[in-house]
Amino acid sequence: MNDILKKTKPSILLKYAEADDGASFYIQCKGLHSGQPLKKRIPNCFAVFTDDDLAFEKCFCIWKSKSYYILIRGSVVPFISIRETRKLLHKSFLKMADADKKKILAIQQIDSAIALAEERIKLFKNMQF
Repeated sequence: MNDILKKTKPSILLKYAEADDGASFYIQCKGLHSGQPLKKRIPNCFAVFTDDDLAFEKCFCIWKSKSYYILIRGSVVPFISIRETRKLLHKSFLKMADADKKKILAIQQIDSAIALAEERIKLFKNMQF
């Protein structure tokens, strides 16, 4: 009975990003947008490896809720540490394990609709010239 009530620890691994490391997605670690999940690698980011299909959307929700603001340090170049980010993600993923997946799937659909609209805008701009 206790095994059913125990929450399993999310399988998520964070490390400093390297070129072509095959990460699921990335999290920006320096600058005013620290904590923002990214699909493509940039120089100042952490690589996230996970088997959770909705991990990017969960990280996006965490970033949008401004949960990273308390972790940002630095007076000249704001940054977040990998250790604090790891703790925040593990804690938040455990809370979101029971969350309504419909909401997270809706965010995923919105993201794909935005990507499609951006592609159409590029196509229209190319047709213009």
